[in-house]
Amino acid sequence: MNNVQVVDILQGHIDEVDEFLEVILEDIAQAEKDIAGRIEELSLPMADMASFEKMLEDRKYRAELIEGNQVIEHALARTNAVMRLWEDDIDAGLQASNAFIEWLGDHTDGRWRLEQPSLLEIFDAMNGNAEGWLLAFERMSDSAQDLTGQILRLMNTMADVEKKAGEVSRKNWRHE
Repeated sequence: MNNVQVVDILQGHIDEVDEFLEVILEDIAQAEKDIAGRIEELSLPMADMASFEKMLEDRKYRAELIEGNQVIEHALARTNAVMRLWEDDIDAGLQASNAFIEWLGDHTDGRWRLEQPSLLEIFDAMNGNAEGWLLAFERMSDSAQDLTGQILRLMNTMADVEKKAGEVSRKNWRHE
């Protein structure tokens, strides 16, 4: 196998890692956006509790609200399952990036520099890729932690809404 073939294979792997990072970062950003929107939707009526309680007196509205929360709970369960996979991928990516950076560092001043100077450009590019991947995995880790916080906030908001809906339902039931 010659250097051109090796470079082609290497470039294919680089492209795969870059695409993986891009897709996961986009998915996390979309999940953060969706969850932030749902938190806002649920928090808005609770900001004016008197009006919210009045709205909750409508049995149909209460049922729709609870059904909507059940759909969100199902989506959150799927999101949590995906996040566990992401965590494994992020941890593996951080470890692999650090190991690769260490390996590259160990070989920076090797004899190969004199024996195969044509590889210097590739070696330098791989150093840049490894550093970029490490930064991307660190960003993914931070974003995943932020997303976990948002999920907890959404779950707490949903619990508050359901608690208030239950209170209004019981109050209305006693008056019927």
